[in-house]
Amino acid sequence: MGFAFHAFWNFTAIFLTSSAFVLSPKETVITHKNYELNIEEKNFLSHSSGEMLFTINNDTIYQLESKGFKLKDILESIDSIKMDFIPISDYVDINLKTNKGILKDSLLMILENEGYIEKKTQTN
Repeated sequence: MGFAFHAFWNFTAIFLTSSAFVLSPKETVITHKNYELNIEEKNFLSHSSGEMLFTINNDTIYQLESKGFKLKDILESIDSIKMDFIPISDYVDINLKTNKGILKDSLLMILENEGYIEKKTQTN
């Protein structure tokens, strides 16, 4: 009887702590003098249809609002030529507010530093 109770207790403790970890998505809010960036990781697709607003001129992003898209698709919109990064997170909602814009490379560096993407390994 004691073994069954102990096993049940361990299962319950592991289940509750792991489900709390899985169900609490990562959120990053960065406020800078030139921009405000809000990134919210989603564990699964919760929007019925995706929505993305994206304004870019040369290498500067002036608007990026994305809901219900895979991070892979967002990366392709930001850096469609080089594609030097791969997503770590699957789905994210991104809201970038800026008047002066932010360089594409700066946004990619933020996403990398915050653990949403990583640089592809070089293969020969």
